[in-house]
Amino acid sequence: MISPIPERTMLVIRLLLLAGWLALIGNLLIHAVFPIDGSMAHAIVSETRCVQIQSRCVIVMPTQAHTSNISALFWGAIVPASILILLVFGHVTWRRICPLSFVSQMPRIFGWQRVNDQGQPIRLSSNHWIVKYHTYFQLGFLYVGLCLRLLFLNADSGWLGL
Repeated sequence: MISPIPERTMLVIRLLLLAGWLALIGNLLIHAVFPIDGSMAHAIVSETRCVQIQSRCVIVMPTQAHTSNISALFWGAIVPASILILLVFGHVTWRRICPLSFVSQMPRIFGWQRVNDQGQPIRLSSNHWIVKYHTYFQLGFLYVGLCLRLLFLNADSGWLGL
């Protein structure tokens, strides 16, 4: 579907998506360094109140709503939209617009790849440890990353940004 679009146009689209992604991360990091003070938090989230959950009163305290809003935007809108794009339009379309895919292709785009004497990119041998165990390596990082995010990082904008 997206294949007739010229690669130069797709480069601009990927750059814009990468800029938006970095702006979202930068916003999290800025608010970690310069937190919202208590008065602004009260303006964003109303005063301490009781919320009825299963006939119990749960006290809701004013928090830095900004972190939860960006987290909700990312995990509630951007990630599901990317999955929807992947399912509806396919892997090739996703690969052409994904900001992470663009970042991984930057060495090739800007000519930063290591090359051999014939000018060909240097490839890892098939018995290199990362070639053999890349699936376990990726799944391990996915598992550790998800556990850290769910248990610790979602509540802190600085760590979530990193």
